[in-house]
Amino acid sequence: TASQFNTSSGQSNDIGVVARGSSISLYANKQEIATVTDSTFSSGQIGTIVYNTGNAVEAVYSNLKVWTF
Repeated sequence: TASQFNTSSGQSNDIGVVARGSSISLYANKQEIATVTDSTFSSGQIGTIVYNTGNAVEAVYSNLKVWTF
């Protein structure tokens, strides 16, 4: 877990992904936390997953926005 994520119960996170060419960057709460380069795919789909072992987990998404460049 990156330190930029709010992990306390009831806390929210702003999450962003920017994909330009073969560069993919992940942002948490307006801070870049990872960048990778992968030219395997030139297009794709968007999906989300929430995973936790042993405990119930709930995710709520609001204000979801998708842009193309």
